[in-house]
Amino acid sequence: MIYELLIGAGVGAAFLATVWWLSNEALAQVAFAALVSMLSIYVGAHLVTSGLARVLGEATFFSIVAVLALFLKDRWPTGIGLLTVVHGGYDLLFGHASEVAHWYPGVCVGFDLLVGSALIARFSGVLGSGHSA
Repeated sequence: MIYELLIGAGVGAAFLATVWWLSNEALAQVAFAALVSMLSIYVGAHLVTSGLARVLGEATFFSIVAVLALFLKDRWPTGIGLLTVVHGGYDLLFGHASEVAHWYPGVCVGFDLLVGSALIARFSGVLGSGHSA
């Protein structure tokens, strides 16, 4: 799993390098879109491999997190970073049972932990932005 974590962190670093220069407001929008995209992968995996009960369960989880993230992105964008880290925990605990490729949860954990932590640091003021105001 170490290779998957490193690959995910590498992809996360590339993602951050492309979006770090954005204003906090724009970065929150992009981070929200990324989180919703990550959540939708599990819904899609269940749509093609699972029964209706699992699809509905995953869709319910998706909806709750997506609505919470939508609420947080303009009010407390640090919450988007926190939800991204929490998604990494979800990947670690439940990803193996979700019918995605065996390597996917590890890659997602690496991505989520790096990106989520960086977003928390950025939005809480620990790390600066890459642009001048």
